[in-house]
Amino acid sequence: AFYVAHLPSRSGDKKGSNQLRDRGGEIMYDHAMKMMEKYPGIKIVCMGDMNDNPTDPSMAEYLHGKENIEDVTPTDFFCPFTRMLKDGHGSLAYQGVWSIYDLLLVNDALVHAPEGEFRLRPLGKKGYYGRVYRKPFMTNQKGQYKDQPFRTFSGGAFIGGYSDHYPTYIVITK
Repeated sequence: AFYVAHLPSRSGDKKGSNQLRDRGGEIMYDHAMKMMEKYPGIKIVCMGDMNDNPTDPSMAEYLHGKENIEDVTPTDFFCPFTRMLKDGHGSLAYQGVWSIYDLLLVNDALVHAPEGEFRLRPLGKKGYYGRVYRKPFMTNQKGQYKDQPFRTFSGGAFIGGYSDHYPTYIVITK
């Protein structure tokens, strides 16, 4: 099962929007728990622009996102991007600070699946289970947003880029 969300923006009343993102994480979690009860062994991915980092309450507390695979229980989700964020990676920058709001979290059944079943696969030599897809053609090469995602709009003007976020991904394999 895939849950795809675009949780409320951080603009405006920060306190109010925090509560809405927390509630969004809680709604996904509650529904996922009901799905796991109804369909034992179901594999679940929660993904989207969460407008929060994996360390924020909406993801770490309300969606039960864990940083380490060994800490994931049948009622938790694993977030591959928590360690990446702590290591300095990001999918977007705001006022020079990198964040990862573009998240994918997977449940225990996908993390600890037996050989031969669909499961989360590690990527690369650093032991990460997710990636930020960042290529030169997607990156500003000069100006105010140098080395950041090449935006579609800036200051209300169309500049022809792709997004103010880099995409993120995980690999699920048998």
